[in-house]
Amino acid sequence: MRRYDPGHAADDAVATRNWTKLNPGKVVLYQEPSKILRRPFVLAWQTEWMISKLATLGHRSTVSMDPTFGTNKYGFQLFTVICFDSHQNGIPCLWILMERHEASDLVAVLREVKAKVNAYRSESMMRPDECHPSCFLVDDAKEENYALGEVFPNVPVNLCLWHVRRAWLKKLHSLVKDPFGKAEMNRDLGRIMYCNVEEDPWQQSADFMVRWKEESSFVQYYDRTWHQRIHRWAKGYRTYAHVNQDSQGSVERWHATLKQYLRGSRKEKSSRRVVWLITTLTDRLEPFYFCTSELKQQGQVRNRIVVKFILAAIKKAREIPDSHVIPCPPREGLRMALVSSQSRPLCLHEVYGWDRNTCSCACGFSVQGNTCKHQIKCLVMLGGMSEVDLLNRLGTKWGSNSGGVDSILTENGTESNVPCSLSQPVLGVEIPVTVSSDSEDDGDCSIIPTAEGTSSASRNIRPLAHFQREVDKLYAAVSQSSYLSGQAFEYLLTAVKQTLDLKASIEVH
Repeated sequence: MRRYDPGHAADDAVATRNWTKLNPGKVVLYQEPSKILRRPFVLAWQTEWMISKLATLGHRSTVSMDPTFGTNKYGFQLFTVICFDSHQNGIPCLWILMERHEASDLVAVLREVKAKVNAYRSESMMRPDECHPSCFLVDDAKEENYALGEVFPNVPVNLCLWHVRRAWLKKLHSLVKDPFGKAEMNRDLGRIMYCNVEEDPWQQSADFMVRWKEESSFVQYYDRTWHQRIHRWAKGYRTYAHVNQDSQGSVERWHATLKQYLRGSRKEKSSRRVVWLITTLTDRLEPFYFCTSELKQQGQVRNRIVVKFILAAIKKAREIPDSHVIPCPPREGLRMALVSSQSRPLCLHEVYGWDRNTCSCACGFSVQGNTCKHQIKCLVMLGGMSEVDLLNRLGTKWGSNSGGVDSILTENGTESNVPCSLSQPVLGVEIPVTVSSDSEDDGDCSIIPTAEGTSSASRNIRPLAHFQREVDKLYAAVSQSSYLSGQAFEYLLTAVKQTLDLKASIEVH
């Protein structure tokens, strides 16, 4: 018997109603439209996996919410609620389709979601405490601010910094005529936004209004709209955990990708149906995020953001002189060292546990969960670890088009997609090798073990230019190979060194 597809109904409203009846466990709130009761259409849905992610990743972390248009032919808004995993990648946890952007409908949906998430935490996770996000991230919409304040009264609602800066620029262009004054005011506003708590953003905001009192139109707008809500957009007040999410770039990018997918799917008319949008989001995108999340937990997906931070930290650690690292006596069983700051010489950063290959630092960058240059410096200088070992221990190795790990740690090195996975088979121990090629123009090169007792130099007497080409090909093989283990990578690098030694011996003879 053929399975019934709700999308086969000619009427989109009937098909949507049939989908809600067939999937009652996924529906959070369904409100049919009524012209008599003046009731708009509202549909909110999420799967069991999305509830679990919102209950775990949304607790004590940032939750972002933003609407978008253009996903259906009726002009309904699609709200997407996103939480962030350990890779700082957004995961959709709730979808809401609304005919009108009304605060009362958002309040009803958020209350139902809160009840379902708290029930999941108490039943499945055995945790009696309620889900309490550290903050919400929205654009400056009155309906969203009111709804979040009603359902989560004790959770701060932060504003997207990009939307705030865009609103400032619009008013500056319309209210301020002096171009130099406009640039100065924009710079001062940026300083207020990104200053820390010690610099007192509130006082700086008050000083800004006093300094630019001649621009009365903009100052009145700023005082009325932004000064009284400075705790919602100044980064200095965001001292709680918010996974470094200060703008809605993740959800905006997700909406752009969704619209691109909808435009290229089936026919334009059918892809703009509401029921097709619902089934696409539920049956196709949710399994994709589920599989990707499981792969990340098993260590099968590289964290590009962490790799970028590690490479930057290694390069910056080279700029720290050895004299700026001061080893100290152990404290509570941990070896400690003090590293002098390069920008502030009187500031000393404490690094603990450098003798255990896993150390921690007290600087602000490391406190956020990143690997800083002070940790790298102590591990290399005091712990005896090499830079390649650090990349290997973190589970990622990258190569470049000009020579693998050795070149990406140079000033002119560039990153490329050459990961090395520890789960791949190891080629073995170091073997004397020689490089062979059928012709000078052939791009393929192979690494051939030499026989015992046979000198590779005596069997491969060729012009020096040929050996230079062989070395270049071997470097290309190292940098273009994918998923090499740590020993295999060292094996290929050893082959390069032996080829260079062979070239040097020929030059001598």
